[in-house]
Amino acid sequence: MPTDPPQRRSTKQRDAIERAIHDAARPLSAHEILELASTEVGTLSLATVYRTIRLLLDDRDITQVDIPGESVRYEPAGLEHHHHFHCISCDRTIDLEGCPLDVEAIAPKGFDVTKHEITLFGTCDRCTGARDKKKMPRER
Repeated sequence: MPTDPPQRRSTKQRDAIERAIHDAARPLSAHEILELASTEVGTLSLATVYRTIRLLLDDRDITQVDIPGESVRYEPAGLEHHHHFHCISCDRTIDLEGCPLDVEAIAPKGFDVTKHEITLFGTCDRCTGARDKKKMPRER
């Protein structure tokens, strides 16, 4: 019989880190969490962020998002099944809604799919817009 994780005491640091993850509406790296949470708690350190991430993972409050070739990201637990887009220019990762695949249909006959991940890589709208602005000829 599984037991619930022990209740952990709330601290300013933990609250700021949890808010950063939950309010971001996208997966965040530890450095992004530090940057966002530091606006509330200026003395926050990366070590504290990593310790708190471990506690939040243990308590199943957040989940780990693995982006191939990139640092781990974290997002709130319990989100609907979805995939991710990773910008190769600014390193931002965003959620994609839903799942476009019928993975059971493409799995080999007799195989049972229990999980899958799809990550799209490219340039986000902000980076594409910035790049396009640089290419625009200047008006005279």
